[in-house]
Parts: sequence; structure tokens; C-alpha cells
Amino acid sequence: MTLEQFVIKVLGIAKIGKKFSKDPYALDNYEELYTLGQEMASNMMPPQDACTIFERDVYPTPNLSVRVMITDQNNRILFVRERQDGLWSIPGGWVDLFQSVQQAAIAEALQEAGVTVKINRILAMFQREKHKDYPTLISETCIYFHAVVESGEPHPGFETLDTMWISVDEGLPPLSRKNSKEEIMISWECYIKNNQPYFE
Repeated sequence: MTLEQFVIKVLGIAKIGKKFSKDPYALDNYEELYTLGQEMASNMMPPQDACTIFERDVYPTPNLSVRVMITDQNNRILFVRERQDGLWSIPGGWVDLFQSVQQAAIAEALQEAGVTVKINRILAMFQREKHKDYPTLISETCIYFHAVVESGEPHPGFETLDTMWISVDEGLPPLSRKNSKEEIMISWECYIKNNQPYFE
């Protein structure tokens, strides 16, 4: 990672912290970190560019996310229960700056389900707004991967409340908005039938 990329990464972390943190002390620290990051960025590029890095005044693109369909020897899928709404999802989340989609998938599996995984293949790529059953203004591209556990026993992380192995044949649990039944079943069919990846 170059120094320029490092500064942008720090700005991204500060931006996320400012948006999602509820702790006043943490918010002050994220604000200070963001200000320092902008000062450093201003020494590397025109100040007006440094101040608008995350202002979407560049060419708009969809948000990029990943989901990891982790299976065991009995072809059960590992689900996590989201702390945000108490409902269930396949582990996953946003791809961070300067992070590959595979790195993001591995990181999300560890953070949300407590396991280190081996990524086997891409199962599907969705234009997620087509599969949401609620209004949204966010355009999101989501890549579903298949993976198996390399090490660790499933356990929840700071964003999750529980983990559970679930057989598709027995039905899916109540799902979080972070994934849909349609997405999961399309990805499952690609896995179980060894089909070519599904693309939209």
C-alpha cells in the first residue's frame, strides 16, 4: 500500500466511524482522525480534491458487498444472527477500500462467524436492488462466494448474536434484509449443481 492509499484508507475508516459510532468520545476521535487525514491528503493533492474524496462528486458507482456461503460435510449452510435486527443472514458485508473481494469475504466470515475459511469459487453476482422487497435508493452489487471452514468453531462476533448450521431442505430461518431468499436459493443451486456462476 502506498502512502497515498494509506491516507485514503484512514479517511475511509474515520468516515465509517463518524457514521456508525454512538460513543461521543469515539466520535470526537474519528472527527480528529478525519481532519488529520484531510490535512495529509491536502499535501498530496489539490486541497479541493482532498476535501471531496468521499463526497460522490466523482463518477457514481454502486456499493460493493460480499456474502459467503459456508457449507459443511452435510451440505448445511452456516448462518449468523444479526445483532442489528435479530434476524439471520449469510456472513458478509461491504468491501473496504483497497481490499480485494476475496479478502473481504474471508474477513467477514471471521468477523461475523468466528471461522477462517477457504474460498472455493464465485457462485453469483447480484444487482441487489432487484432482489430487495423494500424501497431503496442504494445501488449495490453483491458477490456470493462458496467457502469451507479451514479452522475455528463457529461463534458470533461483535456484529452478530449467534451462529447456526442450517439445511436448506428444512427451510430457511427468518432472513435479515442483508440477503434475500431468492439470492440464497440461486446461489445454492449454483453450488449444489456445480453450475456456472450466475451473473446479472
